[in-house]
Amino acid sequence: MTNKIKFEIHSEDLQVALSLVEPFIQSRKSSFDSLSILDTVLLEGFCSNNTIEITASDLESTCRTFISVKEVAEDFAVAVPGKNLAKLQRLFDGLVKFTFDPDKGKLQARFGKSTTTFKILNAEGFRKPSSEISGNPIMTFDRREMKQVLEEVLAPAKQADDIRPGLQNVFFEIKIDDNRVNIFSTDGILLSLNTYFPISLMKSEDAATFSLHRNNVRKLIDALGRIQAKIIKFHFTNKGNMLLFFAPHETMIYFLTDPGATKQLPPYEKVMIKGHATHITLPIDEVRTFLKRALLLEADIMTISHKTDNSFVRFFAETQERGRTEDSYYAQILGDREFEILVNPKRFSDLLKEFTRGNNLFIKLGKDASSSIKLEMKENPATRMVLMPMAHNK
Repeated sequence: MTNKIKFEIHSEDLQVALSLVEPFIQSRKSSFDSLSILDTVLLEGFCSNNTIEITASDLESTCRTFISVKEVAEDFAVAVPGKNLAKLQRLFDGLVKFTFDPDKGKLQARFGKSTTTFKILNAEGFRKPSSEISGNPIMTFDRREMKQVLEEVLAPAKQADDIRPGLQNVFFEIKIDDNRVNIFSTDGILLSLNTYFPISLMKSEDAATFSLHRNNVRKLIDALGRIQAKIIKFHFTNKGNMLLFFAPHETMIYFLTDPGATKQLPPYEKVMIKGHATHITLPIDEVRTFLKRALLLEADIMTISHKTDNSFVRFFAETQERGRTEDSYYAQILGDREFEILVNPKRFSDLLKEFTRGNNLFIKLGKDASSSIKLEMKENPATRMVLMPMAHNK
């Protein structure tokens, strides 16, 4: 007969740990009879340093975090239904006393006068990624800055069609000579690019370019919002096909990369505006008002135009069934180019939803009539939005 293993975790420590791993628990609904190892979190106890390690994984991404406890009598590993534990931990208050009974296959949690028993799975089926780190950190960055950057560049990847898997990724291009990282995504029509300058950057031939699927980027954004550390270190593991984001307070997050997607980056530089450009400044609220009217018409095309004999930019949309809407807005215009551009109002409206700061919209048009449209919310931003128009008539 195996002895029961007892350990205690303070509710605050448990809540913090489970809030970090919860986004990595498989979200499908399942009964215990259909429970898979991906529905669980792995609890491991180590008597050598009196720590409890909590791990959640959906195979594409894994989160591991550690809790220091008063005592772990002997090493153990148990897989517990993750969603059940995550929901229940919100009710914990104070010291939570756990008892693991290997013979009966149960884990019991007692807090106050309440007792909850969890059925468990064999922990041997839980696959953990290699934790061996390859060399020094590739990049060190500010947590809040990276969270904001990823939120801004994710927009095109969110819109990308499922049938074009390469465009569902966020790409990272390390420019070691300039100590910067180009972080961007594109769906073939819209490009969002941020030139980010990390705290430190090291050369690595294995990590010149890499990418993360949009679902993993969402998880990373969520984790960066929950982690309290200011500085995050980024490593590659010795497997070479995983990313490791390491928080100084002992939280590790692994992401599988797509080896095929990292070989060839989308040719984003071809659509960037070069040389002389026409600069237009418009009140963004008025543009949003027009877009609402265009969307009510269910218009697929809207026209943005300007003639050099005035300081107005004209917006126009029309459908045969629902009529037309048009308006002209006073704009600050730098440049002498006339233009008439056709864009999709739905895509334009979706794009403006990503702009949450400032009152003005800055539009830049390249000298070449076939060039893209660059949209900004402030002068010289780190994140640039580039929209490919449906047509240029001038």
